[in-house]
Amino acid sequence: MRSSKAPSRPATLLGTHDPGGFLSAPYFWSDQYRMRLQSVGSAAGYDEIEVLEKDGEKLLVAYGKAGRVVSVAGLHTGTAVMSYRRLVTESATMDAVRQQAREALTK
Repeated sequence: MRSSKAPSRPATLLGTHDPGGFLSAPYFWSDQYRMRLQSVGSAAGYDEIEVLEKDGEKLLVAYGKAGRVVSVAGLHTGTAVMSYRRLVTESATMDAVRQQAREALTK
């Protein structure tokens, strides 16, 4: 069961926090040379990569570990990365991520 209390910043920085205490997936974005990079979750230790969308400079990729999504990252994807945040937070299956990607492409 996850804790409803967020870990303190010093505990997080020192690596002494309970990793099960996080209620949300980490997120970052950066604009570099007119390219927006976004990521939700952490790809550390991934063992699977799935390209969800590739169109010109647009790229959306999911990272999985043991069949579960651990991160989704994208270049020039607008709000698409954030639409996967719930799946990352819930450690959904990679099949669920693929299904969401298929549905998004048909809209």
